[in-house]
Amino acid sequence: MSYNYIKTLIYGISSELNITVKFIGDTLEECVDCLNIDCSWAIGSNEIIIGKYLNDENMLISFFHEIGHILIAKEYMEKWRYNTLMIELECWNIGIEEARDRGVLFSDNAIRFGLEKVLTYCGHDERECTNWYDTYGKNLIINIG
Repeated sequence: MSYNYIKTLIYGISSELNITVKFIGDTLEECVDCLNIDCSWAIGSNEIIIGKYLNDENMLISFFHEIGHILIAKEYMEKWRYNTLMIELECWNIGIEEARDRGVLFSDNAIRFGLEKVLTYCGHDERECTNWYDTYGKNLIINIG
């Protein structure tokens, strides 16, 4: 798939889901916080910002991951007590299922890209909770022997 085809696909799906999508480089070049390579962001419940990507398929799978953030159920997040890693895994799952429902299948390399991205959240639950240790730390199993 070409970049232009993927971009058209993203705009079409965004329109269908009533999501605003912006591409860094088109309208957000001055957004200094958004200049990381291979990153996208869901903003609230109806906006996605697509960053710059080295690989077009990775851009597309990331877009679907951000859809996962928009569609994830609050009940799921509460069930996992806002555990970042579990939420990120579920958002990748939701996104890949949304893609499959639209006939978009990803290569093993794109799936691996998503897994590598989600693994960057290991050990970062403090991003979701201001008093992480008091909330979760006492329940951690440190050594299994």
